[in-house]
Formats: sequence, structure tokens, C-alpha cells
Amino acid sequence: MDDFSDKYRKKNPFSVPDGYFDNLTERIVKQVKKQEKAEKNSSPLRKVRLYMGVAAGFLLALFVLQILFWGIQDYSQKERQENSQLVVEMEEEDIFDSHFNPTTEEIIEYLVAESDNYDLILATIN
Repeated sequence: MDDFSDKYRKKNPFSVPDGYFDNLTERIVKQVKKQEKAEKNSSPLRKVRLYMGVAAGFLLALFVLQILFWGIQDYSQKERQENSQLVVEMEEEDIFDSHFNPTTEEIIEYLVAESDNYDLILATIN
């Protein structure tokens, strides 16, 4: 194993083609100029397409949100209609007697008559 590592330790396994670095700067400058020409020659339509794509995505998102909120609005409108019908029914039934205005003594008498000793014991504990 020592012979193998000694044999290849001094030799570089990578090589560069002859004359590679001689024209390297010129080749890089040519490539940069080609890219600059390509960017200058690109049509303004390319930018317009980008903005149109962004606008289309935004409109699609608004459309999806509109559909979602439209369903929510329908549900809330139905709920409001049901609640308003319930209020109308309660008003028609006249559950509350506007003429009934008990005094403090009448309220105490009612509570004493309706409560039993167990409720009184619990009330004193709390």
C-alpha cells in the first residue's frame, strides 16, 4: 500500500489543456458581450408577460376569496333572517309583561316560598 501512495503522491491527477489560460480572458469577454446583447435584444413583451402573470395570479386569488366569502355571507344572511323571525315571534307572544313590576318584598317572599332548606344551606356555604 505504501508503494501505491508513494507512486501517485507526487503526480497531479488533474490536467489543463494546452493553451487554456492563454485566451481565457478573451473568451470570457466574448461570452459576457453575447449575454449583454441577448439581454438588450430581449423584447419588452417579456416584462409585460411577467406583470400579466402576477396580475392573473392576484385576480385568481381574489376570485377564490370571493367564492369563499360569498358562501359565508349566504350563511350569515340566513342566520340573521332566522334570528329576526325569532325576535318577531317573541314579540308576538308577549312573553314579558310590561305591567308587572314587583316590589323587593314580593321578590323576597317568592324566593323564600320557592327555595327549600337545602338551597339555603348551600347559599350560606358559598
